Amino acid sequence: MAESELTPRQRECLLLSAAMTDKEIARELNLSPHTVSLHIRQAMARLDAPSRKAAYRKLAEKPLYAPSSIPTEPESPSPRPVSGATDRIEELSKGERANSFALMALAPAYLPAPPKIWGSRLWPILLAGLLILILGAAFLGLLGFIAEVANRWAVDSSQH
Repeated sequence: MAESELTPRQRECLLLSAAMTDKEIARELNLSPHTVSLHIRQAMARLDAPSRKAAYRKLAEKPLYAPSSIPTEPESPSPRPVSGATDRIEELSKGERANSFALMALAPAYLPAPPKIWGSRLWPILLAGLLILILGAAFLGLLGFIAEVANRWAVDSSQH
């Protein structure tokens, strides 16, 4: 099957799959890992290859790609600098920094994941929600108490 029948995104995902995982490719191309996996599966089907390696080799046999680009031995991935949301915060203008929505959009990327309790991250989130409810109820109770004291004081001071 001709290499030109692959879409540019399928070719790109397949070529990157030689040295990167689906998650790394997804981060690099701003796609979801599921989309990357779909592109690679479609490329494998179009090239009639049983595996990613076989599809990559068939793609590399095409004149556009040099056979020397196929790694002979699997190389350990070298640590690459990660361009995360913290780098992006530095690029924000003062007006964008003032806009809390811009920072909230970046928050999940630079906040640490909640710890696992009993094998799940759901428990800390539920416990934090319960704590917020308890503190909110206590605050409302305190406001009610203050309002009651103020009403009694107002009634008592008017009788004198």
